[in-house]
This record gives sequence, structure tokens and C-alpha cells, in this order.
Amino acid sequence: GAFALGESCLVQLVQGRRLPPVSPAEMEHELANKAFSNAADKAICLKMYREVAVEVLGKEEVLDFDGVSHWSVTELRSVGGAMVLCGSLRLLKLNHCEIGSAEIAAFAEELKDGAAPELEELEIRGNEVG
Repeated sequence: GAFALGESCLVQLVQGRRLPPVSPAEMEHELANKAFSNAADKAICLKMYREVAVEVLGKEEVLDFDGVSHWSVTELRSVGGAMVLCGSLRLLKLNHCEIGSAEIAAFAEELKDGAAPELEELEIRGNEVG
């Protein structure tokens, strides 16, 4: 069948749940198991995603995820993986997100050399980290 968002993704969007940014490498992994009516569309989709992700995340100086609740270890890993695209990021806000040490550790594990080189401040107030 043609590419479609997974049911869990649609349910989260309908419920107003904010999803984390996804790196192009993670998107490529997600698309690997998707079927397209035209096989060439997979490469085009990935190319377009990569261009948009680089353009959008590369210019942001502040990413504010304050109050986004119940992000899992996997979702915080996604945020960490996307940081390599954040060349202008100065402030990352993860306050009051109901995350703990395991989620922060997963985020940190994904940080690559050169990720968010301008990052000056990471806010994690109001979480269960420690």
C-alpha cells in the first residue's frame, strides 16, 4: 500500500500531543519499511524531509518544548539525534516535561560531535532528573 502515517501517530496528533523533531537518519529508518506506490517516491520524500529539516532546525535559536508531557526514552533520543541539525540553537527548553534521568541520558547518548555548536543553555526545570 501507499505510505501512510501510523495509527499511533495520528492518534497523538488528534489528541494534540506534540511529537519530537526527527533527524533525517531516523526518518530514513522509518521510511525503510514503508511501501510507496512508486518506489522512486521514497527517495524523493527523504530528500524533501532532509532539506526541510536542515532549513528549519538549522535556523532556530530557541526550541521550546516546555510542558510537553510524557515523552519516552525513544522520543528524547529523537530530540538528541536531531541536535546535529541545530547549528544556530542557543536555548533548548525541556521544562516541566515529566521526564527523568533515563530520558535525559537517552537524549545525551544521541548527541554527536558538533551537535548544536552554539547551545548555551539547556533548561530542564520541573522534571524528575537527579
